[in-house]
Amino acid sequence: MNAHGCCQTAAAGGGVTLRTRTGVSGPRRGTRTGRLLEIVRWIVPSAILALLPKCPACLAAYIAMGSGMGISVVAAGYVRAGLIGLSAVALGYFVVRLGWQIGQHLAAR
Repeated sequence: MNAHGCCQTAAAGGGVTLRTRTGVSGPRRGTRTGRLLEIVRWIVPSAILALLPKCPACLAAYIAMGSGMGISVVAAGYVRAGLIGLSAVALGYFVVRLGWQIGQHLAAR
């Protein structure tokens, strides 16, 4: 119990029913949308890393063709490095979170 008034009211029999969250990350998503969202979270950074060109000049050309706005090769290099960094951090976060959830699941047994 914590110092919140709602918990004290429920403990005193005030007619309030409290729901407890299951698991560390909150209630589990059992819907198709929730499962699809989890899959998309893994696919987007993976696809960025797989489809990102190795050459900053190619990235600058792709941006110019796709948006009609040209950027310099130097700026494309920074964009490329940023996309690689963000994708790697996102995938690392998902791996750590999945490991944490597996560890919590195994510890609950």
